Amino acid sequence: MLHAVIKRTLRPLLLDAAVLAGICGALLLPSASRAATISQTINFETIAPFGTYTDGTFVTGGWNMAFPVNNIANVERFWFEFSSTDPDYLDQLGPLGGNPRIEFGYRDDASTYHAFASMGLFNDTVSFGEENPAHFAMLKTLLADGELVIALGGYENFPGSHTDSFTFGPMSTMTLSFEMPDGGGSSTVPGTVPEPATYALALVAMAAATAASRRGRGRG
Repeated sequence: MLHAVIKRTLRPLLLDAAVLAGICGALLLPSASRAATISQTINFETIAPFGTYTDGTFVTGGWNMAFPVNNIANVERFWFEFSSTDPDYLDQLGPLGGNPRIEFGYRDDASTYHAFASMGLFNDTVSFGEENPAHFAMLKTLLADGELVIALGGYENFPGSHTDSFTFGPMSTMTLSFEMPDGGGSSTVPGTVPEPATYALALVAMAAATAASRRGRGRG
C-alpha cells in the first residue's frame, strides 16, 4: 500500500523534474552564430563626368566593425551599392535629355583605373565574385593592404544612340559590404540569448502547465 502511494506521488514529480530540466537546457543553449555583414559607406558631394572621375577611398578605420584582415581570403563576394539624391538622377532625365548613370571602377596601387560596371537607378548594385577572378583577387589584395580607391564618372545615356557627360550634384553614396562565412572568427556575432528574467518566467509557466496536466490525469 505504502509502495503504491509513493509510486503514485513521486512518479509524476520525477517526470515533471525531467521535463523542466530539458526545458531549462533548451533555454540556456544560445542560438548558433550567424554571419555578420561588414560595411562602409563613402559620401560624394559631387561626381565628375565620365573620363574625369571622382575618387573615393574605403579605409581600414571606416568599417562598421573590426575588419577581418587575416580572413579576407575567405570572403566569397563583395557588394557595391550606389545611391544619389541628385534630382536629375532620380527623375532619370538629364539636362541633355538622357538617363543619368555612373561608370564604376577602382584604382590599383599604381593608380591605374580599372573599369568594372555601369550603374543606375534601376541597377544600383554590382558585385565581385569568383565569376570575375581578376577583379575579385585584386579587390581582396587592395582591401588587405588597408585601402581601396574607387573612381566614379557620371554620364547621360541615350539608349541605342550615344552617351554624354553628366555631373552629379549632392549627395551621392557608395556602400561596400560583404559577409564572412559562418563561424569566421571575429566577424561573427552570437545569437540572442534571453535575459535571466525571461528564463524564470518561462520555467514558471512551463512548471505550472506541467503540474496541472499531471494533477488532471491523476484525478481521472
